[in-house]
Amino acid sequence: MSNQAINHMCLEVCKDCVKECLDNALHCVDENLAKCAELCMDCSNACNRVIAERSFDIKVFEQCAQACHDCAVECEKHHNPHCSRCADICRECEEHCMALIAA
Repeated sequence: MSNQAINHMCLEVCKDCVKECLDNALHCVDENLAKCAELCMDCSNACNRVIAERSFDIKVFEQCAQACHDCAVECEKHHNPHCSRCADICRECEEHCMALIAA
């Protein structure tokens, strides 16, 4: 798979991750899961930077992968459907960012 194809896939997953993280942050605020909400917002912001950059900047992908990882780890601590969905998409986004870094 070409770098351009991997980049496109990463952008699409980042868009999904932004939406899921924002949705999850709202649920977490309602449930007093402040750390989870904070990491969801951090992850959403990191994914938005990837989308906004639209260029191959390894530092941006590294930051996004780390934010996705941190968010997924926190979400996996909570046993509710919205955190599970968020963790899954964060893991997928982390994998796509790491693939771009390795390419």
